[in-house]
Amino acid sequence: MFWERLKQLRKKHGYTQTMLAEELKLSKGTVAMWEVGKRNPDINMLHRIARLFNVNMEYLMGFTDIEEPIDVLAQHVEQEESLSDVPGQPAKQNEMTLRINISIEGVKVYEN
Repeated sequence: MFWERLKQLRKKHGYTQTMLAEELKLSKGTVAMWEVGKRNPDINMLHRIARLFNVNMEYLMGFTDIEEPIDVLAQHVEQEESLSDVPGQPAKQNEMTLRINISIEGVKVYEN
């Protein structure tokens, strides 16, 4: 769940609720409401939080246990494609490619 991950990441990175609120230009009350599950941020704020903590949004929302940011995962896929004999085709469908597909689907679910 988002609220659990947010609290975990906030503490891991040494932020208090007040510090996180200031960083995101919000009230402490908003962060507190997120952490007890009474409110949820919009998709733009989720993106900002994920960037701040250097995780992907799907991890932040609790859809996966894979923390790596989406741009890092994309670099792995690009490297695979450069190894392929067929231009534009990955050398193999591996875990990184699957992670990116899961990430994209997670965003679609949250947006709806």
